[in-house]
Amino acid sequence: MKDLLLALRFLIAPVSSWTMEKQNGHLPSKHERGWFYPLLAVAGASSFVQMLYGETLTVALVRGIAMFSAFFLGYMISPALASSVVRRLRKSESVTESDLKILTMFVYSIGVIVAIVQNLLPTPMMPLYIFVVYLLFVLSKCAEIFGADTDEKKIWFVFGVFLALALVPIVVVIVIMKFNPQDVI
Repeated sequence: MKDLLLALRFLIAPVSSWTMEKQNGHLPSKHERGWFYPLLAVAGASSFVQMLYGETLTVALVRGIAMFSAFFLGYMISPALASSVVRRLRKSESVTESDLKILTMFVYSIGVIVAIVQNLLPTPMMPLYIFVVYLLFVLSKCAEIFGADTDEKKIWFVFGVFLALALVPIVVVIVIMKFNPQDVI
């Protein structure tokens, strides 16, 4: 629970939270087991709340699978995509996979929390997705940590990493929704 609070703190104060995380020296596996995978499970399970508002079991099941799969596969693939962006910015230093995985978990935590809140509400609230755009601000604060020292590099970092982190979950949801029963769409 303490680590989840660190992830939420990261969204408010990214630089100081990242410094705190580096001092603690946690491995990604500690975060995965401690809060990230359980948070993904809650997000998937929360889709069944929609059955209280009239959705069918099939719709709830497909949405739960889509949500869990999107963030899980995003976590598996996005650090590699983000790594290619970060390595172009930092020619002399290497970026650790561990750092990128932790960054991905921290960033995805806001998307997962927004998805959980959406599942608990009777109707979709589009204004909640403004928090996803807020990630541009969070990534801009993290740019220097990952070696973007000029304004041009910061812009490349923010938009490159944002696309790397957003692209995989969006593609997974589109693919899953494409191959599901008609009543889900």
